[in-house]
Order: sequence, then structure tokens, then C-alpha cells
Amino acid sequence: MTSETIKLKCGLIAVHQSGAILDEAKQHATLELNYGLEERPPTCAELYSHHLHAEIGLWWGGAEGKTLVDYDGVFELPREIIAALKERGFTMGDGIEG
Repeated sequence: MTSETIKLKCGLIAVHQSGAILDEAKQHATLELNYGLEERPPTCAELYSHHLHAEIGLWWGGAEGKTLVDYDGVFELPREIIAALKERGFTMGDGIEG
């Protein structure tokens, strides 16, 4: 498995399972896109910020297998991840973009 690391500055809102909003994630985050074998789209995106970590599963479909059709691990896919994927030639399926 290969990966690509991208430094982001984004306004993440992290919510603890108790419902408390965690302020420490609001400034900088590192995005790591993890690729499977061969030239396939990333299988997951990992987002790191200080002491926080989110692993986001990515599911692909479409005629060429380059359309994001589903994800899990976060309530809403951050727009910075959507932008990073689009910059790499991927498209978003119905309902992925807010």
C-alpha cells in the first residue's frame, strides 16, 4: 500500500462522543491518502490534528471506478478532502458534497 501526505489548513469541527466540541482541531490538519495496489483510487483518508485522528473509508464506483460513491468514519466529508480528491482527477457521486 502506498500513501500520499498532504498538509492542510482547514476549519475542522471535531465532536467528542459526549457531544463536546474539541477546539484543538480547528487550525491545521494533515491528510494522508492511502492507496491500494496498482493504480486504484485511495481506499482511505486519514486526518490528523494534534491529538485527534479520523480514518475515513472511501468507496468508489462509476464506469471507470473513479467516482466516490460512499464514505464512513465521519459525519460529513470535509470539503478539503473533496478538493484534494478532485485535484487528483476523482469525481464525487450523488450526496457526497453537502
